[in-house]
Amino acid sequence: MKTYRIFLTAWLLLLAYSTNAQTICTTCSITITGIDSTNHTVSTGQTLCIASGAVLTGTLTINGGTVCNAGELMPDTFLFTQGTLINSGLITIKKNLTIISGATITNETNGVITLLGNLSFASTTAQLNNAGVLTTTGNISIGSGIVLHTGVINCRHLYSSTTFSGTGSVNQSHPN
Repeated sequence: MKTYRIFLTAWLLLLAYSTNAQTICTTCSITITGIDSTNHTVSTGQTLCIASGAVLTGTLTINGGTVCNAGELMPDTFLFTQGTLINSGLITIKKNLTIISGATITNETNGVITLLGNLSFASTTAQLNNAGVLTTTGNISIGSGIVLHTGVINCRHLYSSTTFSGTGSVNQSHPN
């Protein structure tokens, strides 16, 4: 009976996780369900969904639209001019990232974002909502914009001269 309860509990947790990952966006213009290396541009009014278990490796341009990632997003090139990125999966960005005017990144509780470079904010309307794990190999510079943080941030150094609120932890490898 104890083995049955453990199995049932594990199955229910897995079901809850996969259901959450698949429903972070309710309406998708394009849904990626396998391995996709093609280039995608997501414009205003469009929603690109990367399903749990799917992988996107081509060029991704977010130009006013919404990207919902429940799988793995590892674009060769990532261009984010404006729009929304919602993550409950894994994201790896291979260069510096600047969040500009009208751009919002939401990293859900089970989301993991790894940035191989620096993260900076270039507008008062740029926003980062981090409830998951955000790791950069470089610095995070918040000169303007909004950061709501309840997760974990790992970085080389965090520079902030604006609103940085939340109860999350920040781990700096070179805090001075």
